[in-house]
Amino acid sequence: MYCSNCGKQLNDNVNFCKHCGYTITEERQEKNIINHESDNTQLNTVFNRDVLNNYLYNVRTLEFYNNKLLNQKNYLENRISQLGIKQVSENGADKIKIEDMGFLLGIGVILIIAGMIVGYLKYTWIADFLFDITGFLNGLSIFAIVIGILIIAGSIIYLIVSNKIIESEYKESLANDNKRVNSELVERNNLCYQLDQLVEEINKTENLRIDAYSLNIIPSKFRNIYASYFLYDFISTSTASLNEALLHCDLDTIQQQLATIIQQQSEIILQQVKANALNEKIVSQNEQILNNAIQAEKNTALTAQYAKISAMNTSVTASIQMSEYLRP
Repeated sequence: MYCSNCGKQLNDNVNFCKHCGYTITEERQEKNIINHESDNTQLNTVFNRDVLNNYLYNVRTLEFYNNKLLNQKNYLENRISQLGIKQVSENGADKIKIEDMGFLLGIGVILIIAGMIVGYLKYTWIADFLFDITGFLNGLSIFAIVIGILIIAGSIIYLIVSNKIIESEYKESLANDNKRVNSELVERNNLCYQLDQLVEEINKTENLRIDAYSLNIIPSKFRNIYASYFLYDFISTSTASLNEALLHCDLDTIQQQLATIIQQQSEIILQQVKANALNEKIVSQNEQILNNAIQAEKNTALTAQYAKISAMNTSVTASIQMSEYLRP
């Protein structure tokens, strides 16, 4: 079995591609695992070139469209996961505590105690020998006590005011955060609705891809965006057959060469597809080509294949016309 996204060979019982991480469901395994005898039979069949070009064009369109939808799905899922998350804790602000101001409070207490000690000295026997500095000791005592009281009072006032400011800023931050969360929840609901619609579109496109590849015109290992781009470009710009195109389809080389090109041109190509799908003249011409091929073909098997390709072209055109994701 081959991965339908990157074309690498895988074991039949895997659910994920080890090379690109693409998810492979049981439903897709059952519909996409085609035996080589069936592939070879189709490759040896001579298809009308206009019909083949139409088929490859639709396959390429489906691959590009599916890739765009998956990228949008990843973006929406990532965006949704980022919305409605509270950043501010509701447990309250981290207030400044008394122990955080321990240094200043300690200095204030020390100054008060020192002032009291100095004041006490003038009443001791030391004053009898140092009577001339008694006034100085008295002033120093008062100064130390006053400074100590001011430091302690200032620290307490600073604690009260700072905590009020912190609490006010916290409440404002919490209100702003709640306002942001409520706004993001509204956006999240809208994005979830868009995601649900997108998933429906992805499922519809995936079913169209499965139906397109079930015609077994393209071998299973070439059923990915890179091979579809290369095959359509090769067939539509040359007179080579599909067999010859497949011989030149080296998936590893093509993926390296086309990765940047596809990324740069995908939007342009999809807008062109949308314009073509809305162009009634082009749609009518495609339908006429397919109808002529059906009427001209006498081979019963090929007639049935052409009819399926015609039905697929109608489905793809209708899907692109109604798409909300390709609007400029």
